[in-house]
Amino acid sequence: MSDHYIASVAAAALAKFDQVVDWLGLTGGKNQGPEYLPLNPKRADHKPGSFTINRHSGAWADFASDDRGGDLVALAAYILSCTQTDAADKLAELLGIVKPERGGTGPRAKGANGKAGAAVIPQTKPHASNNPGDAVCVMPIPADAPAPPAAHRTHGRPSGRWAYTTAAGVPCFYHDRYELKDGERKQFSPLTLWRWPDGRLQWQFKAPPAPRPLLGLPELASKQGAAVIVEGEKARDAAVLLLPQNPVLTWQGGAQAVSRSDWRPLAGREVWIWPDHDTAGEKAARDLAAALRQVDAGPVKVFALASCAFRAAGAGETATLEAPEPLAPGDDAADLVARGWRAEHMALILAKPDTLRALPEPTSKARQAPDERSDDAPKLRRF
Repeated sequence: MSDHYIASVAAAALAKFDQVVDWLGLTGGKNQGPEYLPLNPKRADHKPGSFTINRHSGAWADFASDDRGGDLVALAAYILSCTQTDAADKLAELLGIVKPERGGTGPRAKGANGKAGAAVIPQTKPHASNNPGDAVCVMPIPADAPAPPAAHRTHGRPSGRWAYTTAAGVPCFYHDRYELKDGERKQFSPLTLWRWPDGRLQWQFKAPPAPRPLLGLPELASKQGAAVIVEGEKARDAAVLLLPQNPVLTWQGGAQAVSRSDWRPLAGREVWIWPDHDTAGEKAARDLAAALRQVDAGPVKVFALASCAFRAAGAGETATLEAPEPLAPGDDAADLVARGWRAEHMALILAKPDTLRALPEPTSKARQAPDERSDDAPKLRRF
């Protein structure tokens, strides 16, 4: 079966999220914003928190075992211990999707109105020019857009796929994460939709133009707490579990792309910056502070990471912070969740007066855009 078939089944499964998770035996979980937190039946999991499934994208992760996937087909393959194709076939049977003949291009799936509709990416027709300058990136993604490709031509299927959306939850573009062979660095690739002059819509693994929407805008619109900014989608998934009362956001492109995102939705909003525990994280925090000042966000505070250097113990009302456990280079929220941190432990951290450090009012240089600051612009001290 083709990757188009798997992508189509994944999209149909997402539309029937509750039915699918019930069928997989993942009932009784907690809902925490867009995240569904069941127990993981594949290991000795006794309390919700480490295993999470996103209702908006189908992306899932187990922070205790580092198993993860980008859609509900991958989740079914994981839970049922079968291949992606077998999992797609089982889901297709559950959802009433007519499977294509072997060697066919894809299924026809029943849509929300019960009618069958094409669920695969059509072959692109000939075009006089495929010069990228002739195409326009389409954001948000229209309802009649073809399904996004399920795999990258070089890296294969992503281990995680995140949908960057409007505040209303309409996808604008996707960002994929790939776990490669041992010894190779993880890879990331944005996935965007482009319209050619003849009206043809085509997915491309390329970055969206600036300014790019942030990840987490629906939660920013619905939650009143201070907005928390972390670096990377994996860290955001974890921070959502640790800070359920706060909207958690991140941006696409990492430490070098802060200035390419649209920070205007944070105007007038209190913001907490949670940097990665490394030099790149410090630089990203400095650029974030400058970008937030440009849009009049505030007050802006930074996590003092030394306050997180504890071992989490217990759970619920018995949660405690015990002997110091220094952070390793590069640690972020995902690393804390993997070590057993839960929202109760984070609440104890936030109760400490030295956890959040308010940034001083900016100088004229600090108000410049991050890419325009001179090398002698004021720098934040180490977090």
